[in-house]
Amino acid sequence: MRFGIYCEIQTPPGKSHYDMIWEIMRQIEHADECGFDVYSVIDHHFFPKFSISANPLAMFAAAAQRTKRIRFRTALHTLPLENPMRLAGMIAETDILTNGRLECGLGRGHAWLFGPSALLLEESRPRYEEAIDILELAFTQEKFSYDGEFYNVKDVTVVPRPLQKPHPKFFTGGTSDITYQMAGEKGWGMFVPPLLPWKVLEGPLNIYKKACAEHGHKPDIVYIRPVYIDEDEKTIRGEVEQALHNFLAFNASPIESLHSEEKQVSFAPRVTAFTPAEHWSLSPRLHTTKS
Repeated sequence: MRFGIYCEIQTPPGKSHYDMIWEIMRQIEHADECGFDVYSVIDHHFFPKFSISANPLAMFAAAAQRTKRIRFRTALHTLPLENPMRLAGMIAETDILTNGRLECGLGRGHAWLFGPSALLLEESRPRYEEAIDILELAFTQEKFSYDGEFYNVKDVTVVPRPLQKPHPKFFTGGTSDITYQMAGEKGWGMFVPPLLPWKVLEGPLNIYKKACAEHGHKPDIVYIRPVYIDEDEKTIRGEVEQALHNFLAFNASPIESLHSEEKQVSFAPRVTAFTPAEHWSLSPRLHTTKS
């Protein structure tokens, strides 16, 4: 079992983005000194209350020059919004600059990211699936071609080549059974959504573990949970409760940007399934990786 820290880089109004980024950099250094195994940062744009982590690979490349052993993990790259041929090269160069300490989460992203990115939400899954195909080809073939609905390339060579072979460890995350099945079949690690209770996760995780077993892979589960330690419960509540409410409110804030009321209703349960009665939280959060 490995222990790490997961951070969304939520930024309240009035907070300097410069100060926020450098606070996270110092936290990564401290995590390395304390013996944490991995530091995870999301890939998110446009909504500062949710996150200002617009370029996690740049942050990891910089942090690698200031640390010795901690690994770095994106959680997750929003594949439908990326050019996968270019992303493959950027991942490879970051893997080199981190001396092989990079791990990459690959996901479809939140619904509210698509409007500001000038892409249709309905294209999310097919773009994601094509991007996965291309990334796998880019890292395993010297030269490749691809004929898809969104990407058509011929005789492409992605450079540089990553230090880890054939590529940094891949992870994914989500709530659909098909995602857990795919991750198990491919041998990818699996991010467990942090806001859902165990009874909701048990079924999908069983699908993942069964698919891993059937395809000869070892499950690698990233289990994200909030942790705050003190000897006195009253002290914990006094120090954490407002931060918890802020975290949940900031997490839900982009929903207002979804103009369709139907879309707002469909996404609301994903951010309200986690109640203060169950856990108290601060962001960043501790996560464990079972491997």
